[in-house]
Amino acid sequence: DTEVRPDGSSNGPLEKDTLAANAYLIAMPGTPCIFMKHWMAYPHEIAAMVDVRRAAGVVNTSSYANMRSSGDYYINAIKTNNENRMVVTVGKNLDGWVPSTAQYTQVLEGYHYRYYMANSLETAWADKASGMYDEPFSVRLAAVTNSQGAQLVYTLDGSTPTASSTKAENGATVNIESDCTLTVGLLVDGVVKGIVSRDYAFNNFVKTKITVYVDPTPVGWSSVNFWMLLKDGLRLMASTGSTVPIPSTATTTW
Repeated sequence: DTEVRPDGSSNGPLEKDTLAANAYLIAMPGTPCIFMKHWMAYPHEIAAMVDVRRAAGVVNTSSYANMRSSGDYYINAIKTNNENRMVVTVGKNLDGWVPSTAQYTQVLEGYHYRYYMANSLETAWADKASGMYDEPFSVRLAAVTNSQGAQLVYTLDGSTPTASSTKAENGATVNIESDCTLTVGLLVDGVVKGIVSRDYAFNNFVKTKITVYVDPTPVGWSSVNFWMLLKDGLRLMASTGSTVPIPSTATTTW
């Protein structure tokens, strides 16, 4: 339970581990559910976790085995059809035990969590999920493969990468500064395979001044307060004649 206490105070360390808790749930067999407030607070991070789960083929009938357990970390391998597909690590010491690079490639990392995908999946990877972003960011690319000498090739215009496309090493980053479609593939022996694609867009927010006119004469009011409900559940109140700054990503209901 990472929610705030009934009196509105923080749950301290638990609240800091909100993403780690979701990382564990989303990686595990079964049908995980995402708390709406967590999704609204961390849409890109949680979407990236779901991307890994889907790519690894984890479903409600998958199974898991605990690989390591200590006071500093907890590590599970998730299997589908008796084949290890991914590993989830949670805890304060993510380097306490790391899966063999001969079997797994790290594809995702955050505060107190990491995801690894089995090299047998033979796919390229980009660690930022598709979506709307407010600021420029970097995408880390990964080559999930057993093939020696494999390279990554990518395009930013949505076209299918070829052997002559821009090349990148495993772990390289690509800066995203404008709307684009990133398409990444594994280049093995001159053939491109394991292609993944991400659609990125930026929230080009334009400030707009909204004026609300109310005639309180019929009811004899001397002033009027306006309440605005934002999509994240916050409420803003403004008195007559005042202005209120609204977050750029907010959807306001009057």
